[in-house]
Amino acid sequence: MRMLKVFVACNVMNQIISAARNPPANESPYFCRFCGCLLILHNNNLSEKPWFEHDQKSIPIERLRLCTYFDPEVKHNEQQEELRHMVKKQMKPVLVTQWLCLLCGKEHLGAKCCQACGTDIYCKEI
Repeated sequence: MRMLKVFVACNVMNQIISAARNPPANESPYFCRFCGCLLILHNNNLSEKPWFEHDQKSIPIERLRLCTYFDPEVKHNEQQEELRHMVKKQMKPVLVTQWLCLLCGKEHLGAKCCQACGTDIYCKEI
């Protein structure tokens, strides 16, 4: 599951902690400000700024999906797939093959245009 990097977290005293200030990794646990999930501090890599990551092993996927930091691209792709699935399930339109001409009162099959009066604006599906 793809989660965005978190740069601001809360500690157990509900104080806002910035990853840019390079807090110690052994300090109290850090939590997400939006979903309250446990975060892991990554500050070992010198080529990257420090950041927090959701602890995906200890948190149910359903809870992570509700967080603001859940990757919006993944959300978009899932919504697109769900929409495609819903469209496929829809019934296909029924082709109208029987018509009644309200002008001349005759019934006919096939094309909408009445062969007797040569018009289709007065034809109604049966």
